[in-house]
Parts: sequence; C-alpha cells; structure tokens
Amino acid sequence: MKKLHRQDFTKTRNERTLYLPDHVARMLIERRKTTKWRRLDDPVFASRTGN
Repeated sequence: MKKLHRQDFTKTRNERTLYLPDHVARMLIERRKTTKWRRLDDPVFASRTGN
C-alpha cells in the first residue's frame, strides 16, 4: 500500500487557487465549525493531531 505524500509547495513554487462551487464552500465552512481545527490554515479533514 502506497503512503500518501503531501507536498508543501508546488513544483513551480507558485500558489494555486482552487475555485469551488458555492455549495461546496458552504459545506466546508460548516464542517470546520464542527472540529477543533478552525484556523484558516488548518486542514479541513485533519487527523487527531491536526495533520
């Protein structure tokens, strides 16, 4: 089984913008309210340790 690898930057070192439909953005905002990881730079789907 291959382990997930998170790359902290893009290969070009540029930022990327992901445009989401309004209903998806609202769902993610609501999900964040139900977790202890609430800062904007916290992951939306975090592990118990915040990774």
